[in-house]
Amino acid sequence: MFVMSQCPYGAAGDDRGQRGGRPLRQGHHLNVHFIGGIEGDKLTSMHGQGEVDEDLREICAATKYDKNHQFTKYLACRSKDYIAARRGRGCAKSAGMDEAGHPEVFRR
Repeated sequence: MFVMSQCPYGAAGDDRGQRGGRPLRQGHHLNVHFIGGIEGDKLTSMHGQGEVDEDLREICAATKYDKNHQFTKYLACRSKDYIAARRGRGCAKSAGMDEAGHPEVFRR
């Protein structure tokens, strides 16, 4: 899936990672690729720095929490309020992610 984390169309698409409210089946994997750019040494995205920050959070979450559908649960939660940075921490906790073990996922 190619997305921008704060794109309203991407967020509306099947809760970004869930199908019909259900997690992906066991053995299926979701590969997320983020749309953005680089200007000099800075990452950029259409919707600004907040989107770049969330893209990076989602990359960390996908890397650290690919098992037990934690990453897809996080995406589904974020899709409900994809712009509000404060919601990221709550979504990570509700998906069963460990703040102490991987603080980079919880950063704003």
